[in-house]
Amino acid sequence: MSINFQGKSLRSTVHDQGIVELCFDRQDSAVNTLDNATLDELQQALQLIKHDATVKGVVLTSAKESFIVGANIYEFPALFAGEPDILAAHNREKSAIITALEDLPVPSVAVVNGLALGGGFELALAADYRIMAQDARAGLPEVGLGILPGFGGTVRLPRLVATTQAIDWILSGQHITAQDLLTAGAVDAVEERDQLTQKAVKWLQDAIDHQNWKEQRQTRQAATMRDIDATALAELKTHASKRGTHYPAASTVVSLIEQNVHASRQDALKAENAAFATLATTTTAQALVQLFINDQALKKNARQYAKTANKVEQAAVLGAGIMGGGIAYTSAVRGTPVLMKDIAQTALDTGMGEARKLLNKQVSSGKMSEEKAQGILESIEPTLDFDRFGDVDFVVEAIVENLEIKKKVLSDLENRVKPQTILASNTSSLSIAEMGQVLQRPEHFVGMHFFNPVPVMPLVEIIQGPASSDQAAAIAATYAVAMGKVPVVVKDCPGFLVNRILTTQFVGFIKLIRDGADFVEIDAVMEKFGWPMGPAYLQDVIGMDTSSHVVDVITAGYPERMQVDTLHVLRLMADHQRFGQKNGVGFYRYEKDDKGRPKKLMDEDSKQLIASIQPHGTRHFDEQEIIDR
Repeated sequence: MSINFQGKSLRSTVHDQGIVELCFDRQDSAVNTLDNATLDELQQALQLIKHDATVKGVVLTSAKESFIVGANIYEFPALFAGEPDILAAHNREKSAIITALEDLPVPSVAVVNGLALGGGFELALAADYRIMAQDARAGLPEVGLGILPGFGGTVRLPRLVATTQAIDWILSGQHITAQDLLTAGAVDAVEERDQLTQKAVKWLQDAIDHQNWKEQRQTRQAATMRDIDATALAELKTHASKRGTHYPAASTVVSLIEQNVHASRQDALKAENAAFATLATTTTAQALVQLFINDQALKKNARQYAKTANKVEQAAVLGAGIMGGGIAYTSAVRGTPVLMKDIAQTALDTGMGEARKLLNKQVSSGKMSEEKAQGILESIEPTLDFDRFGDVDFVVEAIVENLEIKKKVLSDLENRVKPQTILASNTSSLSIAEMGQVLQRPEHFVGMHFFNPVPVMPLVEIIQGPASSDQAAAIAATYAVAMGKVPVVVKDCPGFLVNRILTTQFVGFIKLIRDGADFVEIDAVMEKFGWPMGPAYLQDVIGMDTSSHVVDVITAGYPERMQVDTLHVLRLMADHQRFGQKNGVGFYRYEKDDKGRPKKLMDEDSKQLIASIQPHGTRHFDEQEIIDR
């Protein structure tokens, strides 16, 4: 046998009985990706195999912990910025390499030892057989980038599993377990990780001996004859349409697979290529790809902080309630024990109740055992005193958003902890510099702004005041990473980062209301545009007292950029105790449904109250003006 391929991403090994192993092992990288260079090497290797009569079968493996984690997304921006025809030609050429694997004159087995995502999973789907490690996962996450699988994923997956199951997996973009893939028919066997290659070679030898792979391949390459569950398909269409007109990838996936379910493989691949090129050149895809790249940069920064900072072994939260309970739960569930201190037992009960509720949800969904949940709950210690605060490394202050109260509490707290303990204020808008003025060690003080609900929201702002040390910021960022969050270290200024951005939206809403717009109409337009909730509904969820305070602080900090009337609609609502969901009435009225969740209802009193600050009465705004403003 003359196959001897050695590239920068791929190498060959010859086994007995004419079996060639192609091992993906990208040099100078912890993971394998299907970038252009790797695909070119694969093409060369497949050409050698195709023309060597001594080769009887091919095994595809990975030397990394994962199989192949997808395409190299850093190549996307330049590709997506081009003309659709040029991108279509490029993608067609690369997709043809995957098809060349499927069309080899010998059988192939993909050994999926770890994550197989995007193009990596599509490569595995092109093999005749797939053997997967028990703890491995696979998925097609492209819809989250505003595109769809472009290397045959929309064609090959529906030929292996039920059509609606394939659509559902592509729309969700989730990592599918090996067992679920096996049950559905997407993989052929699940084995222990250390036996994968051995089992794959044996599987391939059996296929060669019995020649059963040829008939199976012919069936997969011909037109599919699967019937589609009409009810399930209708549900998927409805689900996809909720992404909105600015996120067309989901609806495109559904219609593409539905229209090509009976098409030949080649016609289906051609339709996939055209749809991929159309989506990839939209501003939506380009923006989502850039967001992904930015997110990776943030995570890289976070890893750098972790290399320079001490790990937090014992944490504390000062101030219980929903926010404090959420922070304590998030710390404990990721392995950092936490004290939760408050001056009122009722607040501690609320905080522990919040943590208990979150853990019960994990248990009821099967994601956690009762024993583990109990252990996590026991690692949260509620307390009414400071007795154990001398042992903590890090304290998150999460009390009322009042500058004078925070200064008094932080000054007292500093005297109850070790000199090296880091103090962090969970503030959304207050000055870290001003709070730090009352401290003896302001270099050990930072802001740490969590977003609500804490267990769900991935971002945490680490605010470095003028006296905050780099080490304190690094320790806070490291603790955030330990909690499973993405930290962003920012300077101390009104609104920090997120609320400065968010307040521009609030100001646009405030001015629309002042100029006579109907908040119900505004919500309807923006939800149709694609937002998960309109701005009035969002204010009710956040709480009018919080939002009006943030708007007042930030607009005062940037008067040349953001100007609002002294009595704006959020202040009006707050002054009339219409705080939103937290007390049952805001722009809308709220009642609990059967599951105890707030149900939104119309409230005519809101419109009458708002009319008092609309000097020119009400008027209709067209959709585009609402969107623009």
